[in-house]
Amino acid sequence: MLIWMYIEKNYLEQSNVAKIKSDLIYRFLIEQDNLRRFQKQIKLYKWTGSEELTSMNISDYVSPFMAYKAAYDVQEMTRIQKVMLADSPESLKELRKKVNYPNTMLNTLIAYKDQIEGRGRNYSII
Repeated sequence: MLIWMYIEKNYLEQSNVAKIKSDLIYRFLIEQDNLRRFQKQIKLYKWTGSEELTSMNISDYVSPFMAYKAAYDVQEMTRIQKVMLADSPESLKELRKKVNYPNTMLNTLIAYKDQIEGRGRNYSII
């Protein structure tokens, strides 16, 4: 699923499922040294229809994903931070409703909130 998401660029879809999957993958990759290990240990090959396989560079797929996620996350965190500063929601549920996040994206919201508050993106799951 992980490699397929990169190759097919499913992370560009605006569905909640695609957003949740891409957030989980991103959170895994940014933890400790996972990105480097992932790129070092996984090899991709393209079958051209003949008997030969062509080696593919996985960073050609990972780099656009990481850039997209970083830009998307900054946009979302800026929007969430504005609501936090302007409305001072008293609970996570109130914040979730004000930023119009469905309950299925609660973990993503918690991660954004943790990062905004300086605790780190994976603080709540570690």
